[in-house]
Amino acid sequence: MGSAMLVEVTLLNARGKPLFKKDLGPKCRGELEILENRLHTLGRAVSCATLKCTTDGLGTPMAEELIDARVLWLSGKAMRITGNEVIEGAQYGQTWDVRML
Repeated sequence: MGSAMLVEVTLLNARGKPLFKKDLGPKCRGELEILENRLHTLGRAVSCATLKCTTDGLGTPMAEELIDARVLWLSGKAMRITGNEVIEGAQYGQTWDVRML
């Protein structure tokens, strides 16, 4: 298995609703991993994207994990990943703008 990729991520949605450019939160910096995981709550294997903190020594998640993650596009050092995040038991669509550092 390869190592995680150091990236800067902007979350484009809040609970499934697209954010206007002026409402986007701060960028998150961390290590990006996209792996296949078996989620027992769904009863199947899914592609998952995670963003983990690189400075706390613990790999603390910096954003909700994206399940059923897929890369929409990749160009140079930028990509866009979409999927679903689970918040309080409900799934919401989320998209990440990713810049590789």
